[in-house]
Amino acid sequence: MLRNLSAALLLSFMLSAATAQQPPAATYTPTQRPTDMAPACPARFDFHPEKNGVYKVGGDVKAPKVRHTVPAELSDEAKTRGAFAQFTAVAKVSFVVDAQGVPQDVCIMRPAGFGLDEQAAKAVRQYRFDPAKKDGAPVAARAAIEVNFHN
Repeated sequence: MLRNLSAALLLSFMLSAATAQQPPAATYTPTQRPTDMAPACPARFDFHPEKNGVYKVGGDVKAPKVRHTVPAELSDEAKTRGAFAQFTAVAKVSFVVDAQGVPQDVCIMRPAGFGLDEQAAKAVRQYRFDPAKKDGAPVAARAAIEVNFHN
């Protein structure tokens, strides 16, 4: 009887371990170094957590939440243009919020021009977030935000 119970427990453990295995997500590693430069975003982002560790928000992945923002400053070129007329612009910035809540791999999805893209990227790099969550654990996820400029 003890032998049958041991065999049943072992079989039960093996079956639960086999069904619970999923390919592990790779650890996210930033591909850019932080600079004031802001490259254009690719036409399309690939989300393969098992390869690059970056998740797409949705389903069981909860979005990161902004914890701290920094206002973006106007560039010198924008200040010069704004001296003669009312000036308003919007830059859309995409980035990966890592598992610690720090923006990485910042790129420009929709440029504002006049040197404002670099200012938007500079501000976003100083933002802090509560990271995205998958099954309650922090994970890296791609996010986007619009940075507004006006004088």
